[in-house]
Amino acid sequence: MLDFSLNEALMKAIENHDIMLVKDCLGKGADANYIRIWEGDNTYQPNSPLRMVVFRISDSFLEDADLKLFAEIASLLLQYGADPRPAIQLAELRYGNTILLVSTTRSIMF
Repeated sequence: MLDFSLNEALMKAIENHDIMLVKDCLGKGADANYIRIWEGDNTYQPNSPLRMVVFRISDSFLEDADLKLFAEIASLLLQYGADPRPAIQLAELRYGNTILLVSTTRSIMF
């Protein structure tokens, strides 16, 4: 069974956009589809690695370099088998369909 703390370390690394720690966690077997259990409704919560990326890119204080790191983190998570559907759902709920276009365009630019 996978160590719970390794998955939580992955979530914290994503939250802090620490790509080296994200790589380390994934390399050690952290689950790219890990679901953090919250009390109550999880609909708007960053409860999976890709959902955390979507949640964090909404931070208005991020610089372009930070956004590049989040694009790299999202790419890594997808390489490790992360399911994008929950993150897409969160993006649509929080920001509407336009966030997907912006994110895709920005990722291509980086």
